[in-house]
Amino acid sequence: MHVLKAAIPRYEFGICVLDQKIYVVGGIATHVCQGISYRKHENSVECWDPDTNTWTSLERMFESRSTLGVVVLAGELYALGGYDGQSYLRTVEKYIPKVKEWQLVAPMNKTRSCFAAAVLDGMIYAIGGYGLSVCICSMERYDPSKNSWETVASMADKRINFGVGLAGLCWYDVLPLQLWSDCTLMTGRTSRTCCEDGTRSG
Repeated sequence: MHVLKAAIPRYEFGICVLDQKIYVVGGIATHVCQGISYRKHENSVECWDPDTNTWTSLERMFESRSTLGVVVLAGELYALGGYDGQSYLRTVEKYIPKVKEWQLVAPMNKTRSCFAAAVLDGMIYAIGGYGLSVCICSMERYDPSKNSWETVASMADKRINFGVGLAGLCWYDVLPLQLWSDCTLMTGRTSRTCCEDGTRSG
């Protein structure tokens, strides 16, 4: 199937799947005005429906965000942190498809962009990233039942632009240098495990 192009070409956006549809959130887009192109940090959101192969523009976020974290929890889409072109953000908002609106929730404890976000056991984890001119090794989690964030175990190293995967009660992050770290969430400890070639590290 040939997928139609989105209305707004963008990069450094957040993406997720909710109710069998793909959501593209925020990012940076190039616009043209009177023959002059310029870049803009976006608060726009688009949704692709594979059944109809169509894109739909949704309600805009409260804030423009690039390099943000996006996750889905309990049928709602969360947009976390990022960068608005001037400031690094710690604000968080969620989109409720049933009522087609965004709502602000409790902000993170730290400003974060270029970080990893994940959901486990009904909570949202924000991990590492960049904010206030420094790389971050800390991790915090959001409890929607309390609408609050708490700081949990930090990683062994500071990192940005990395991936996170969940397995059992552990999350694993992967760097471009192929160093793996793990965090056992029940104990709250982090540790380095091994590199891709099987050698131990840390």
